[in-house]
Amino acid sequence: MDDGTVKSADEALHAMNTVQSFLSKGRNAFIIPKKRTIDDLVSSRNMKSLIPNLPSDLTVSFYIQGHKLIFAVYLLSQSQGHVRFDTFQAECSVPWLSEAIALFSDALQLCKELKDKITVFSQNKDANLLGSRCISPVS
Repeated sequence: MDDGTVKSADEALHAMNTVQSFLSKGRNAFIIPKKRTIDDLVSSRNMKSLIPNLPSDLTVSFYIQGHKLIFAVYLLSQSQGHVRFDTFQAECSVPWLSEAIALFSDALQLCKELKDKITVFSQNKDANLLGSRCISPVS
């Protein structure tokens, strides 16, 4: 497969497994946001790019979860010697994200169907080769 051509069912199945893996990771990136610690958020490039800088007790985060864009604000407060985080969230629906997730799902389903067909055809080819050897007339 070095030149881009697939020479066997095993190579095709391996390539399809790779494609499925990438599609699955892409779909999951939309559905399951990465969990970040407050320390990660405070030191992120996004926080450093805000001008003017936010106060040190305030951190913000933007992320996608499913079909929604979420804006989260984390406020560190101290009261009577106790430190606590307050979280405030705003979200908005982004319709094309639903369509993107559906397209990822469709692509994964098509990969599965193609892999099933490759497996059936390769088994059929192997059976035909065995059958032709067994049936061939003896001279």
